[in-house]
Amino acid sequence: MANFWRKITTNKEDLYIRVLEYGKENIGNPIKYKQIKQQLDDESYEYDEFALKQFFGEVFVDGNFPSGNEPGRINENGEYYLEAKGYFNLLEYIELKEARASSKKATYFAGAALTISALSFLASIISL
Repeated sequence: MANFWRKITTNKEDLYIRVLEYGKENIGNPIKYKQIKQQLDDESYEYDEFALKQFFGEVFVDGNFPSGNEPGRINENGEYYLEAKGYFNLLEYIELKEARASSKKATYFAGAALTISALSFLASIISL
């Protein structure tokens, strides 16, 4: 009944990025698939169970079978660890976001510099 009063929202952030972030937050600690599902539910993500299992199996490895998971097969109680591939993909995503933000800032500064230069040029012409 407590969930009845909870505001229903849908999280629009990228589901897969959140899964990788959760893995990074718990790096070195075993993670169960149901923990990820619970976290996503708590954060109001909507997801397709099949797609989530496929992605989870790609970026997390079962501690009991470190040579790799069977595609599409997730042991609900297995202990999984974030693979290096998933971790480095997340780092690349973070770097890309930072580069885009930096590029946007640089564009604003360049625009401001051009505006100041144009105003200075006009002022020098007018003063002649």
